[in-house]
Amino acid sequence: MLNKKSFIFLLNVLRSLFMYATWIIFQPLFTLLAYPFTFLPKKMRYDNRLYFFITKYMATMVIRPSFLTITIHGQENLPAYPEQPSVFIANHTSAFDIPLFDMLLGCYPHVWMSKELYGKIPFFGRLVRIMHVVVQRNNPRKALQALIQAIERVQGHARHLLIFPEGTRHADGKLHEFHQGFAIAAERLQRPVVPIAVSGFHKAFPKGSLICQSVGNPITIRIGKPFTINPGESRQEFTQRVHAWYQQVLRLQ
Repeated sequence: MLNKKSFIFLLNVLRSLFMYATWIIFQPLFTLLAYPFTFLPKKMRYDNRLYFFITKYMATMVIRPSFLTITIHGQENLPAYPEQPSVFIANHTSAFDIPLFDMLLGCYPHVWMSKELYGKIPFFGRLVRIMHVVVQRNNPRKALQALIQAIERVQGHARHLLIFPEGTRHADGKLHEFHQGFAIAAERLQRPVVPIAVSGFHKAFPKGSLICQSVGNPITIRIGKPFTINPGESRQEFTQRVHAWYQQVLRLQ
């Protein structure tokens, strides 16, 4: 007879196997459906809502089979297309953060800043290199060039820009220092910053773990009201003000 702890472990294993089986089926399908968009002219490529419909569907097929209980607050703060393209930011604690963004933003065109490693994956890497902006995080000069490229790609278009201000994923679930890249983007684009605070993923799907621990680890997502840079406010002050919001929100979740 299984005790409660053993039963939960077994249930998590079975759910994880189902999750991976679903990914194995749908990830190649997504790549095949999305790949042709990389050959379109730029003016037809980055605003193609059919492409983002596919990414939303595939993101859903990553999140839903995990059996995670996800509660989302503040969805009214998500701008409807094509109203108010924004700079979206989030704390980065899990591999689930990326599909979560794609699921939340849906068909609204958006540009990712993605780490260089993803662009090196055979076949799939072309999607990342063409549809996203690849960042070399260990090279500050090239990282700044990538930020400028991302700003130029969304400027003058109804496209969101997506940034993880911590720069990388942290497995401890704690909030880390923010880089000022999102403040630079908000300043140059004259756009609001929409913050998304994520909690629980680091426990439900820890970095390095193959088992998604969906039982007893609920996920809370809070979409905050947009921030705008105040007259005379420096990038550092703006960054600190947004960071303070995250500290307050995550303390309560």
